[in-house]
Amino acid sequence: MSIAESYFYLGKYKEAYTAINKAMDDPKSRKAAKGWKGFIADTARRKNVSI
Repeated sequence: MSIAESYFYLGKYKEAYTAINKAMDDPKSRKAAKGWKGFIADTARRKNVSI
C-alpha cells in the first residue's frame, strides 16, 4: 500500500497501479487497496496516462 501511494504522489501511475494490484493479494490491505485502485485508474485517465 505504501509503495503504491508513493508512486501515486510522484505521478508514476503505471507503477502505482501495479503495486496496488500486489497489495490486493494481502487480506489485511485488500479493502483499502480496492478503493485506491479505482482512484489511481481514474486519476491516470484524467491525466491521459495509460496504465
